Amino acid sequence: MIKKPALIFLFCVSAFFSQATLSEASILFAESFKIIALNGKAYHTDMLDKTNALSLRDGVNRIAVFYQDSFDGHANHSKESVRSPVYLLTVYLQKGGHYRQRVVKPHNAEAAKKFALNPLFDLIENSQPAKQSKPLNFKWQRLKINDPAILIKKTSPKKARTLNLSSSPTAPLSSSPDQISHQK
Repeated sequence: MIKKPALIFLFCVSAFFSQATLSEASILFAESFKIIALNGKAYHTDMLDKTNALSLRDGVNRIAVFYQDSFDGHANHSKESVRSPVYLLTVYLQKGGHYRQRVVKPHNAEAAKKFALNPLFDLIENSQPAKQSKPLNFKWQRLKINDPAILIKKTSPKKARTLNLSSSPTAPLSSSPDQISHQK
């Protein structure tokens, strides 16, 4: 039998972990989109898990992803597989935001081949009906590489850029630092 203090402790721990999970951002991708790398790390999916749900940090996330689907072939009941190039998805997520991918799935291999050249989709809030949800802004860039090590590096968070204020951008190139006057 569990004593009352132990039960209270377990309740507090479970509440803490459920709150931590709720504060993470997430994106639910369509089953036909495969994730390769996420924020500088290789992404491995469980073959049995078909949900494609990513738990992400709030802020900027970089995801290497491609489209792949199979369709009934024309002869001998074969399957035809269609795969897109790898794309880099860069998206800013609000803390605790839950989003899903809204995509019109191609119905046959010919339509899928066209779709694979330029996969079009929206990212929308998961809590809103699709018609009422405002699409999320994101950057979608085709990559010309397939090497997993390079893809992982491409998804690494960008380092903060610094602004060099040591020289005046309006000063003539022939001027020495002693000759530059700063006006207010």
